[in-house]
Amino acid sequence: RASNKKKNGSGETTIQYTISQMKQMAQHLIHAGLLLPRRGVGGGGGGEGYWFSLPGLGKAAKSIADGRTNLLRRLQSSRYKEKKRSVLEHEIGRVRGRGNNDDNAAKKSKMKQAGKFVVLDLLAKGWVSIHTTCTGEQFVRLAE
Repeated sequence: RASNKKKNGSGETTIQYTISQMKQMAQHLIHAGLLLPRRGVGGGGGGEGYWFSLPGLGKAAKSIADGRTNLLRRLQSSRYKEKKRSVLEHEIGRVRGRGNNDDNAAKKSKMKQAGKFVVLDLLAKGWVSIHTTCTGEQFVRLAE
């Protein structure tokens, strides 16, 4: 088997593939769900291209958005628009079952976000702030 590694003028190793080898690699990535074929790319509209994809990313994005909404809703409905951080992280991170039916759990298969992640996410976005009392307790408050 011939090697496809070659040294260029600056001493770096380059790897060269044939068109059929590149098409075969692209097919492996398509079957793995990491590339999605895209038609009509380019100025004339007749070219081919690919979208990069990560399987399951849609579920993760929806879960993050749901966690944000849930936390913001809880803060909005509280009297002073703030809640104790430890309580809020526990409430958001808690998984609530809707019964003991295993079929229902298998169909549902929703991702649940950890409460700590949701608080840190909203803190990084600037949508909430953390206020520490003189006793060291932390409260999550809606940003003004």
